[in-house]
Amino acid sequence: MAFELTGIDDVMQKLGSALSSTGDLTKAGMQEVVSDIWQRAADRAPVKSGALRGSGSLWVEEEGDTISGEVRFNAKYAAAQHEHVEYAHPQGGEAKFLEKAALEKAEQVREQIAASLSDLFGGL
Repeated sequence: MAFELTGIDDVMQKLGSALSSTGDLTKAGMQEVVSDIWQRAADRAPVKSGALRGSGSLWVEEEGDTISGEVRFNAKYAAAQHEHVEYAHPQGGEAKFLEKAALEKAEQVREQIAASLSDLFGGL
């Protein structure tokens, strides 16, 4: 059985056009994702004095074709509060606050990418 693929030139042109215009949008998109993860994590971080929530920071860096983003909490006890699921948090917050925020955002990013590709290729 033989198959013939048609319309590939149109697809490649659309893809090339989309990829060539993503430079600034990609960095801005990464900034948006990282900022959202940071805010979600800060909102979920355990509360006693507010220092843990206030110790959060983020950065986005573009180096060549690579765009990286990071969220971190620098309080001395941040890792312990994050990892020990048996700790009680009577004033609010939860363990795994950063991990949960990142996992939530990952699903949203996957959905946005799928929608963008569908739009790019005319609903295919």
